Amino acid sequence: MEVVAYVPQQALSAAALICLSCDRIAMAPGARIGDAGPIFLDDNFMFRHAPEKIRSDLVSRIRRLAEETGRPPALAEAMVDMNAIVYRYEHTQNGSVRLATEQEIASDQEPLVWKKMQMILESQAGRFLELTGSRAKELGLIEMEANNQNELLKELDIDPQNLMMVDWTLRDTTVSVLNHSVATVILLACGIAGLYVEMLSPGLGFGSMLSITSFSLFFWSRMLGGTAEWLEIVLFVLGVLLLAVELFVLPGFGVWGLTGLVCMASSLVLASQSFIVPERPDQWLSFGKSLFIVTGVLVGSGLIGVLMLSHMQSIPWLQRLLLTPATAEQPSTKVAGPTNQPTDDAEASRVAPQLGDIAIVESTLRPGGQIRFGSHVYNAHTSGDFVPRGTRVMVDEIGPLGLRVREIS
Repeated sequence: MEVVAYVPQQALSAAALICLSCDRIAMAPGARIGDAGPIFLDDNFMFRHAPEKIRSDLVSRIRRLAEETGRPPALAEAMVDMNAIVYRYEHTQNGSVRLATEQEIASDQEPLVWKKMQMILESQAGRFLELTGSRAKELGLIEMEANNQNELLKELDIDPQNLMMVDWTLRDTTVSVLNHSVATVILLACGIAGLYVEMLSPGLGFGSMLSITSFSLFFWSRMLGGTAEWLEIVLFVLGVLLLAVELFVLPGFGVWGLTGLVCMASSLVLASQSFIVPERPDQWLSFGKSLFIVTGVLVGSGLIGVLMLSHMQSIPWLQRLLLTPATAEQPSTKVAGPTNQPTDDAEASRVAPQLGDIAIVESTLRPGGQIRFGSHVYNAHTSGDFVPRGTRVMVDEIGPLGLRVREIS
């Protein structure tokens, strides 16, 4: 596919490098291109010119890029190196003209056959090369001039009726926002929180909907952003299925659950990068960033969950989610013990389950689920055992996680 860059106004800094990587460049006569010197932000938040080590690497890259696209390498070099001065040289034997630096001519196999003519004024020492469209066309840096898009299409022999325009839309903005690191952390945290709630209380409820929505937005933004494909989605779904097998089919926490967690974590990391195995330094940097975000969210979510659960009784708006044992000011109407099973709905409706009360499992505890105490249903969980529906259980603990029960004969 042939790629043509059109510059109606200006292509400075990185935009100039993008233009130089295209097959052809078209510019408006008064447009500008160049001034691509590398800079960095110092400790005082001031922009400074990059050190020689970085400039030298960029010069070699940009010269090679210009050679591959058939443009004068010296002009490209002068865009990123303020000390590069370009001259017009004439071959003394065949009269050909060449734009080059003194160092470039000195390294030529026959340097004496080149006669130095005038200096290219825009490449003065201490300034980065910047050219207008007309001047760039004169020096051979670009291939075409076009005042507007219609002239460009005519020059390229393209029928405007067959032209498909691709504009920035609201979807692109949404994808860009969701691909930001902050949005990524929020989506992953909400997704993990939803999974945690779903494991404590199985069923299609708030936890499952929150998790599905968060992870769907995460993978949707990654697929449109170009860093995720179906491999990552298949890995994630496989991880969820393996985790479900561990929780609902094979009680305990073994190879199925660990494999599922590894698949899910791998899919989240791979979905944040455009490669599978890092090879270049920039890929290792991207891989480290992705791994840091995913690991940080997992660890951070766990720590926040533990802290919140340990301080739920001191947080006013969370106190209403807790069931607390009866106190002296609020005496229980029943005596705790294995035989303390509600005799009728009226009695059960007057007080929540207390320590030692007996209830019936309403939905299978895996290990979270629901129990029925009288005419009311409460969320409950076990210490890890799976208890089928209809089994009699006893309330062992009322804590930050709610009711903890155990099966009784």
